[in-house]
Amino acid sequence: MARKLGRGLDDLLDDNDVDLPFLSAYGEASGEHIEGSLIATDPQELHDAMMRHMDGNIPEEFKIEVAEDGVLLDVSGENSLPLVPSDLAMPGFENGMLSDDRRSANVLITAWGIEVRRLLDRLSEHASL
Repeated sequence: MARKLGRGLDDLLDDNDVDLPFLSAYGEASGEHIEGSLIATDPQELHDAMMRHMDGNIPEEFKIEVAEDGVLLDVSGENSLPLVPSDLAMPGFENGMLSDDRRSANVLITAWGIEVRRLLDRLSEHASL
């Protein structure tokens, strides 16, 4: 006699659906990544957007410079940064490098998007500790 499953896949998915409201603090990310709706701007406009997002409060550990293809973000500190290499390989990022001791990182930001905002917020919070 064949064993009958008591529950279906839909029931299991419903039971294991976890609501993580803190992830929505930055808004929906799916459109940016799926639709390719990152806002590509010229480097100066991108720099200005970053400055507005940070309310002009740039930690001394940050160097933010306009480059030919985007904005170069260089961060260094005494403590390990809260980053892994994949954090610097998101949409809108190019040539991201994280030092082996994780005390310095640099990345060329080429497009404004949710991942840029998250990176800036995370690094700013880390610098304020």
